[in-house]
Amino acid sequence: MNVVYRPTKNALLAHVMHASFCRHGKPIRHDDIRTMIRALKHNEAVWYAPDQSYRNKGAAMVNFFGIPAATTTATSRLARISGAAVLTYFPERLPGLAGYRVVIGPAFEDFPGTDAIHDVERFHALLQAQILKIPEQYLWMHRRFKGLSADYPDYYGRDSRQRAGVSAAKSGV
Repeated sequence: MNVVYRPTKNALLAHVMHASFCRHGKPIRHDDIRTMIRALKHNEAVWYAPDQSYRNKGAAMVNFFGIPAATTTATSRLARISGAAVLTYFPERLPGLAGYRVVIGPAFEDFPGTDAIHDVERFHALLQAQILKIPEQYLWMHRRFKGLSADYPDYYGRDSRQRAGVSAAKSGV
């Protein structure tokens, strides 16, 4: 299985992650779209987490638990370009040392649709339902709600919006 990853800034952690991915599959850097598409066109499984905070080209603010979250719309584009089916993958840690249970959902029907944002909303609905079953197992550290306007609370305790305003005022912008 191909695993899409983003190297961390911590060199030791990046090495450990890459070594782990190599044990369980073939790692693909998050920005290596050509390799992802090539793998999908060869009918290989490609795992990636489209629920990460994402602000670059191809991102949209899509509600996640009722709060706008910067989200990639790449799943739709990858499916359209490669013709690959899109399935959900929900792991659950079992109590003690019993291991994991993994539920792989059926291929999304009518996917990709004509609207990538609607496609993301469909995925978010499934993800939210899974999270509500076992919320303590979701990786909330991903900071899905960063970069929001001042209309929203500072969910992470470091109001960068305020600092950005102060910096802009100091620079005369």
